[in-house]
Amino acid sequence: MSLPSYPLAGRRVIKVYDVIDIGNTARVEGDLFPLIRDCSAQGVVIDLHAPLLTSTGIDLLLAARDLAIRHGLAWSVVARRPAPHRVTAITGTTYALGLCADLKEALRIATPPSGR
Repeated sequence: MSLPSYPLAGRRVIKVYDVIDIGNTARVEGDLFPLIRDCSAQGVVIDLHAPLLTSTGIDLLLAARDLAIRHGLAWSVVARRPAPHRVTAITGTTYALGLCADLKEALRIATPPSGR
């Protein structure tokens, strides 16, 4: 099953409802990476709906961010629940992931790399 996504404000918003863990990493990557590679928008916003973020999830999101950047896409992640924010604060990945508390902020910071 593919991850749901929709266009918004020149970005492709991709919803991730499941916790990304070792048991579903391959499936989430298999759904997410093609959406990023085939993205015709200016950027990608990952909309996390899961109540927590694991270290496996952080690793996958960092790899997805790198893919987006290689394709010249802006990147940000929105998580409305507090646990993902605590985890990224502890691991020092809040800035690298472009983690935001709401979609409006995520759309604002997802500015494309220069030259696009």
